[in-house]
Amino acid sequence: MADLTKIGMIFVRCKEGISHNPEEFVSLKDMEIGAKVLLDTVIQLTLGEKNKSKERE
Repeated sequence: MADLTKIGMIFVRCKEGISHNPEEFVSLKDMEIGAKVLLDTVIQLTLGEKNKSKERE
């Protein structure tokens, strides 16, 4: 994927650090924090693209 586009990952806390396992559990609060990070990132990337477009005009 890195050859095609810029990529990133968002990690959220899992109870007792367990992930990729049926015992994995993420609290609603931690899911909310992860979703906010994703939203903020999309907004920043969108604003960055808009600013780049204006610079090209």
